[in-house]
Amino acid sequence: MIQCPWECVASVEGGGTHVRGNKIVNLPIAGTGVTRVLYADPNLRIFEAPNENNGGWENQGLIAVQVREDLVPQQSQQM
Repeated sequence: MIQCPWECVASVEGGGTHVRGNKIVNLPIAGTGVTRVLYADPNLRIFEAPNENNGGWENQGLIAVQVREDLVPQQSQQM
């Protein structure tokens, strides 16, 4: 396990949004930058895009949360 916070260089080649296994939005994003890992354990990771540059939304302190897929309720367990 890493000690947080921790900064590293991240590279993105593309992205998209999936609903029930179907890709519904293709995000034309790509590039390399710094990401800050605020928290990480076997189930959950929290990242922050440092806002050191005056660019678009990706440089405005964006926070992203990542959770293991098997911990997300399936369709039959939806709220």
